[in-house]
Amino acid sequence: MNSGFVHKRAGFSLLEFAIVLAIIGIVLSALWGVVSMVRENIKREETSEQMTAIVGKIRDYYMGRPCISLSFTCGSSGDVLTDALFKSGLLLPEQLRDRSASPLVADTPWGASAADGSSLANGSLIVRSVGDGRNSFQVELLGLKESSCVALASSLSGAGAPKGLTAMTINGAAQGLPTTPEAAAGVCTTPSGATNTIIITYSLRP
Repeated sequence: MNSGFVHKRAGFSLLEFAIVLAIIGIVLSALWGVVSMVRENIKREETSEQMTAIVGKIRDYYMGRPCISLSFTCGSSGDVLTDALFKSGLLLPEQLRDRSASPLVADTPWGASAADGSSLANGSLIVRSVGDGRNSFQVELLGLKESSCVALASSLSGAGAPKGLTAMTINGAAQGLPTTPEAAAGVCTTPSGATNTIIITYSLRP
């Protein structure tokens, strides 16, 4: 005997299941974006703190010397100081990229080591003297992704940046100080076959 009632099928239809999956995907995408933003902010803060510490240690180490160089004699423009900074403990051993590299290259919190250990890519750092070394030195940040380049350029030249900042170039283009994210975005466009490079010049005695 037909009771006149229609029994509905239990469970989800394929359309309902697809809608639920789509909603979950949207939520996860939003969460991933927030997590990625937080992680990049943490890396940026770590790099800013590390840069402040490195700049301060370099100034302390060379205080009372005639110039910043490997031999403490002036006129050694472009000396790579990274090796000496490792040996003197100004850069920590865990920051060392490759013990066989020449010059030695340091890692920054912004990037992990390259696969072969010797590449300058993925967030590496080199310190050089400038001119005769009496007044300035440079910190090079190499191998930066476009988003990292923009964030670091504005972070390291704005409020809270290490004292004594005198100049910044991005991929060879001089920047105004402080460098805005908008200005950095115009030049942080990864060159073909290369990576973004930020060179920051600091006064030895701010």
